[in-house]
Amino acid sequence: MNENVTVDRALARTRAVAILRLRDHSRVLEVGRALLAGGLVVMELTLDADGALKALDMLAGELGHAALLGAGTVTRADQARQAAALGARFCVSPGTDPDVIRAALDSGAEPVPGAATGTEVSTALRAGARFIKLFPAGPLGIGYLRDLRGPF
Repeated sequence: MNENVTVDRALARTRAVAILRLRDHSRVLEVGRALLAGGLVVMELTLDADGALKALDMLAGELGHAALLGAGTVTRADQARQAAALGARFCVSPGTDPDVIRAALDSGAEPVPGAATGTEVSTALRAGARFIKLFPAGPLGIGYLRDLRGPF
């Protein structure tokens, strides 16, 4: 996808992110191609299994011109730097770690930290995050999100 297309513009247009939580990355290109064929251009490959960074590199090499790729389950600053170097345009984390946020920003990727409390949201914003993922969203629900968005 064109490097000038920002994460926020891509999300506003597509309103969907395909999350690739793969244990076996041998078919990652097939999965990526199928998602593109189905119109899903924003893809997050989680880094919680061996071989994920290599798979991200493969996706970026073949689909990076047509897809907006990101890394998920980014829990360390070095992962954010590696993912960005391989073509990730955003890094999703399950928590709010200012070091991970700064590493993503410094590497040119959009950080998307996970947050569940007002303190975590505030910490993420102070560290430079523009997007925050309510995590875990399921048990908290839409009413909680609405309440949390109020002051932020």
